[in-house]
Amino acid sequence: MTKDHSRLISKYAILLGTFALLEYLVRQFLRERTLDFGDYQILKTTIPIGLTFLLNIVTALLINYDTKKNGIKTNYVTLATILYRPIGVCAFLLFITFEKNKAGQPN
Repeated sequence: MTKDHSRLISKYAILLGTFALLEYLVRQFLRERTLDFGDYQILKTTIPIGLTFLLNIVTALLINYDTKKNGIKTNYVTLATILYRPIGVCAFLLFITFEKNKAGQPN
C-alpha cells in the first residue's frame, strides 16, 4: 500500500466520521431542543434528510475530484456516493486499490 493510498483512506475515514457526527448532532438538536416549528412539523423531518443529501453531494464532489486527479474513469462511484455515502466511499477506495494493483502488475 502506497503513501497516497493510506492518505486517501485516512482522508475519507475522517470525512465519514465527521459527517456522521454532524448528522447525529443535528438530529439530536432537533429532537431534544426542539425549535417551535408550529405548523411546520415537516421541517423537523426534512432538515436531516436535506443535510444528508447535501453531505452526500459534497462527498461525491470530493470523490470526483480525486478520481480525476488519479486518472480513473468511473461514474458509478459518484452515483453510489450520492445515493449512500459509505457505499460510495468504500467503492471508490476499492476501485483505487484495484487500479493501483493492476498498474503494478507486470504484463
